[in-house]
Amino acid sequence: MAVRKELVLYYTPEKSADDQKLKGVLVRLGIRIRNVTPEQIHQKVGYLAGLSGFEETPDTEQNEAEKKKAGKKEEGQQEKEFSGGNAPAQIPEKVLVLHGFGERKLNEMLNQFRKAKVPPIALKAVLTEHNCGWSFYELYQELRQEHEKMNAGGGISE
Repeated sequence: MAVRKELVLYYTPEKSADDQKLKGVLVRLGIRIRNVTPEQIHQKVGYLAGLSGFEETPDTEQNEAEKKKAGKKEEGQQEKEFSGGNAPAQIPEKVLVLHGFGERKLNEMLNQFRKAKVPPIALKAVLTEHNCGWSFYELYQELRQEHEKMNAGGGISE
């Protein structure tokens, strides 16, 4: 049986004491952590997770592709995502992207987060074939939209 090596891509806009709680749980469970910095949000999620076949994308290439994609979105949403005309994209909230988890390990991690009183992180995703080619920022945008739809429809957010 192959050894499963779980990985969490973790983005936070600013450091807090809760980060240490979250990372403490991950370390105790033997889960690898990769901090995603604001400078890396335009990299493909597959690259950030260390998947083969994904290489680092030069900033200018990725920014241009995302600007074109953002230009196709509704004007109102674009204003929320960008603070100004040519301002760089930003992610204002915490995001977790999980890779290599089985159901048991995922449940164990979430239970340990609760026990350690790690505040809930609304934007979580599992790395899939479908989203591994997206930039971290594109994945964030998708998670944000899904979260808003679930909350607007009275769905469960956590």
